[in-house]
Amino acid sequence: MRQATPRWLHLAALVPALAIGCAERESAREQGHPGGENLAGRLDAAKGIRNVTEKDEALAMLVQAAADAGNVEITDQALAEMRDVGTKDKAAYSAAIRLAKAGKTAAATATANVIRDVTTRDRTLAKIAKGDTSE
Repeated sequence: MRQATPRWLHLAALVPALAIGCAERESAREQGHPGGENLAGRLDAAKGIRNVTEKDEALAMLVQAAADAGNVEITDQALAEMRDVGTKDKAAYSAAIRLAKAGKTAAATATANVIRDVTTRDRTLAKIAKGDTSE
């Protein structure tokens, strides 16, 4: 008669396979968005700042870092959290140019369209259309 294998032994055999699968998923996420975890952590920290001026300054720095990394998701989320229109417009301009420089012109165009000042928005869109990535 064949002896039955305990169920816990089957589960224990699955643990290493699950761990490897999670590690592969994590490394794939980091490859897709360089510094993604760091940028997401910085976004969480900035969201917790209560002083609007300080929060917008931190978010503006994060927007630039995320755009430099080509991380459109964090760039968009950080811009959405900004409250001061002038600071937000400057950050969106910088991000749009940096995203265009990274070859993400569709994202750069969408970011430029966030700019409320019509003159700055048009200038930014024109730079993207001309391929001019100088700030």
